[in-house]
Amino acid sequence: NVSYKHILLSGDIESNPGPVSNNRTICNGGSNSLLNYRLLRYQLRPLDVGGGGDCFFRSVSHQLYGDSSHHHEVRAAGVQYLRDNPERFIESIVDTSWLRYISYMSLEGTWADHIIIQAVVDALNLRIHMIESSDNFRDMSLVEAVNTKNDQRSIYIAHIGEIHYISTSLRQYRAAKSSVEEKERQRINKKNYRASKTSMENKEKHNEYKKHYGASKRSAEQKTKNNEYMKKYRASKRSDKEKA
Repeated sequence: NVSYKHILLSGDIESNPGPVSNNRTICNGGSNSLLNYRLLRYQLRPLDVGGGGDCFFRSVSHQLYGDSSHHHEVRAAGVQYLRDNPERFIESIVDTSWLRYISYMSLEGTWADHIIIQAVVDALNLRIHMIESSDNFRDMSLVEAVNTKNDQRSIYIAHIGEIHYISTSLRQYRAAKSSVEEKERQRINKKNYRASKTSMENKEKHNEYKKHYGASKRSAEQKTKNNEYMKKYRASKRSDKEKA
């Protein structure tokens, strides 16, 4: 099965990670120094957004929407993708029927396994960077859509003790750096805008000057022609009087 092989090659994604009850954080302080060290390498910090069997979906929701409350939508998207693409996943179901698996996975609190994880990734066109807490596995596992699209979005979650998923957030200094960089981009954009506006104003002034200059030049030329005409006219009048 292509999807099964794809996610197994991505790294340590177990078939049935269990929930952590009471939404308690299991990565605070020095309880998981290896995970914190690995997160630090990516300038991230752990952020537990809840368990109860929905930890994976809550973590994805937090990464996508800024909070974990959309975990139902994340789960529903994955389940619908399974319904729409049974040929990709049905061979991976070995302990129950396909319909029973779909029904069970639709329920809130059902643990995420490798099948629904891949379905969520494909449904939402994601690239999930999963930082591992176990030294038996490499630092990060990557799960991405089989058929990637141009607007694929990368998210970062962590995987603790093969039983719990948590979200991540930028460390403060990186967030501050991003804020400074954003302010600098805004400053440059404003500077460029003002320069562009000034350039347009100068261009308009120049065009107006040329317009007035041209009118003034035409006026001077017309005046010269009028003077020349009057000069010839007076000369002609004198000539007529002399002949008379």
